[in-house]
Amino acid sequence: MSTNDLVAELKAHIKELTSEKEELNKNIALKDARIKQLLNKVEDANREVKSIAKRMEDCKAETEAAREETERAKKRIKQIKNTLGGGVLADEEDSAEKKAEPEPQL
Repeated sequence: MSTNDLVAELKAHIKELTSEKEELNKNIALKDARIKQLLNKVEDANREVKSIAKRMEDCKAETEAAREETERAKKRIKQIKNTLGGGVLADEEDSAEKKAEPEPQL
């Protein structure tokens, strides 16, 4: 092989490698863009999960407050019934209510 043949072969090889390098760089850029999109989606989902967790805590607090208010109302009704002379009847109704109501699951 002559020097000119070797130079031409090297130039062709360099051209192939340069083309391959450009293609790989394009693929890297595409994958980087996709990774950024996925990262944004993950961050959005994370914010949404935190928001839902906060709302769940608020709902639990509201439920507990309502449960406590219901218990106070039941006690007040029982007191009123006792005051009006239905003491024995009120106690029997209270026992029946406790048996009929299942414990709420949290």
